This record gives sequence, structure tokens and C-alpha cells, in this order.
Amino acid sequence: MTKSLNKDHRCLSEVLDQTQQLSDDQIKVIAKSLKQHHLKNIQHTYPIPKHIYLNQNNSSMVLIDLEKMKFKLFRFQCVARDLYSFYKFTHHFLTRTQIDLFFQTYFEDKNSWIKKIIMNKIKRKLGRYHL
Repeated sequence: MTKSLNKDHRCLSEVLDQTQQLSDDQIKVIAKSLKQHHLKNIQHTYPIPKHIYLNQNNSSMVLIDLEKMKFKLFRFQCVARDLYSFYKFTHHFLTRTQIDLFFQTYFEDKNSWIKKIIMNKIKRKLGRYHL
């Protein structure tokens, strides 16, 4: 599957190896794509850069390594784990503005109680990393 993806898509880890940064468009696509999975209560469990493929114009994203994907009863269970994993492996490539853009895009800039709970859970898990 990844061989066919390599024709039209680029692995995010390769992009980061070459550029050491993400564009705002890439950040928005990733946030929106993860949210679409979570709206269906699907948890990837490990959305790290080597499992994320973006098409050439950064308009869509494909996740690979789906064998550990899980269906969860509650959406917040998917969100906390996946956002934590993504942030943990990409935070050093993101500026503070881009981190805010990612979470604003994902949560559609809503300040709901569930967003606060999820963000606090991510902060606790990260410990030494700052949000």
C-alpha cells in the first residue's frame, strides 16, 4: 500500500527530515483529517509522522498502520490519545503559533468543557513538553 501512496503522497516524516518544519496548510489538513476519524469514534492510536501521508498539494491526508485502529464508545477517548501521540512526535517542528493553529483547527476554536478536559489530559501526559 505504501508503494502506491509514494506516487502521489509524501510521508510526513520525510517532509520533516527535509524541511524541519510544517506549513500551515499541512497542519490544517492533519487536524481536520484526525477530527474526521474521531467524529466516527475511530482512534488510530499512533498518528505519528511516519504513519501520515499528505498528497502533493497538501489537500488530503492518508493514515497507514491501521491494524491497531480502534472503535471507542466515547469520542474523547480517541481524541486524547491521538492528539497526544501526534503532538509528542511533532512538537519540536512546530512554532507556538502553529501549535495554536493545530488545536484551533481541530476544535474549531470552541472553548468547550470537553476541549479543556482533553487539553489538560494531554498536558499531564506530556509532562516536560509545553503546550
